[in-house]
Amino acid sequence: MPKQDTVLYQLLQQVPWPRFAELSAEPAHACRDRGFTAKNHLVTLIYAQLIGAGSLREIELGMKSHARPLAGLGVTPAPRATVSEANRNRPCALFIALFMATIKHLNLAQRRRLDQTIYLIDASFLALSAR
Repeated sequence: MPKQDTVLYQLLQQVPWPRFAELSAEPAHACRDRGFTAKNHLVTLIYAQLIGAGSLREIELGMKSHARPLAGLGVTPAPRATVSEANRNRPCALFIALFMATIKHLNLAQRRRLDQTIYLIDASFLALSAR
């Protein structure tokens, strides 16, 4: 049976990892990671988007169930408290810089399409009262 790559693996192939390593080493993007590296954090965030996770518990359990394939990528599943702490303490500037570095690698046609599209990178749910 031929080997088939997962969607997560295919997405991670598009990340400019050498540039990401440079960015995460910069003092402006520094964060005490205590074993939860910037790469782990990025993969966790991408995984959460792919599965449409509604909670940190869902992310934790999903990643634990895929621990072996993730280990092949050099990523270890983290407890939800660790993910929560990283989301709270790691500056988002690292991920913005990665996004900007990734855009630079697009060809002209892809850039034109990007200019015509609005990306919602961060969204928060706001409950509106009936008043």
